[in-house]
Amino acid sequence: MSARGFHDWEEAQYKHNFRMGREAFWRLHALVKVPLTKQDTHLRKCVPSCKRLAITLHWFAHAPSFSQLALLYGVGKTTAVHIVHETAAVFKAALVAKSVAFPEGAELNRVMIDFQDLCGLPYCAGAIDGTFMEIEKPVAHGDVYWCYKKYPSIMILGTVDARGIFTNVNCGRPGSVGDAAAFASSALRQNIVDKKWLVSNPLPIGQLQIQPYLVADSAFALNTFTMKCFTTPVTPAQQSFNYRLIRTRRVVEQAFGRLKGRFRILVHSSIRDPRFAADVAVVACALHNVCERWSCPYEQQWTVDPAQYAMHHPGPDDHANVQREEGGDAVRNALASYAHENFPLQVV
Repeated sequence: MSARGFHDWEEAQYKHNFRMGREAFWRLHALVKVPLTKQDTHLRKCVPSCKRLAITLHWFAHAPSFSQLALLYGVGKTTAVHIVHETAAVFKAALVAKSVAFPEGAELNRVMIDFQDLCGLPYCAGAIDGTFMEIEKPVAHGDVYWCYKKYPSIMILGTVDARGIFTNVNCGRPGSVGDAAAFASSALRQNIVDKKWLVSNPLPIGQLQIQPYLVADSAFALNTFTMKCFTTPVTPAQQSFNYRLIRTRRVVEQAFGRLKGRFRILVHSSIRDPRFAADVAVVACALHNVCERWSCPYEQQWTVDPAQYAMHHPGPDDHANVQREEGGDAVRNALASYAHENFPLQVV
């Protein structure tokens, strides 16, 4: 398959093979062309940078075996393996930091306004959840990667904005680890505790000064920066808050659905090295952000069958985590009253 052939492809061929259109493919190629370009030798010509990109994106999108991938693109199996690993490393270095960034300053304010417009929850700065990436059982300590869905996996803990753009991704913990445990040891939580992130002019509600927070499911502990539903809502304000929070949290569930629909390598792969799997997962999230920002339409036929693979997952400790850190209840009650009074919502 020649470099010239990519220019001759129809738009539908780009979308099918790479999960992005022609314009987005070549725009992405321009970003990574230099590090992907190799020199010819007197023995052989190098694989062109655009072909290297095509091979890697096809692998992300369809998760073929390397033998199949090599046959499709007319290269040796070892060459295909090398290209995918090398291009994934280029993506991680050149794309992830620019594409996946936690909102601060004016961007944080925009995210909070977007969430309030979406569901009426003020000062929400993100929705957080986890999902599994299935892998081959690692040789070392393989049993700890066995998740409760009965396959070996790593965890992907993701935070998104109101548009479903990933703003933070934590990948690589074994599948046996719950969402709450992964969050507890994450750089995201540490940056929040150190007041590096989720810092803005506070929202005064009664005697409280509310700072930005994340919304989560019941796997997470309740605290001042992580809000979840009331377990047994009684008052109209509590019922309204639950309705709003569920609608807000749905954004991250839908983002994981589009992520796995676009990049089947996250659904089932033959990767055995958890570290490489973690790199692949974070790169896939960055590519997802590129597609979303560049308005590459998501097509429903890409969606993974939810009966076979969960788009997201409830953590194994969902129904047992009743941990409450100081101040969490007060902030949640204040937010429930404020949202119910200022943004009336008829809960059906």
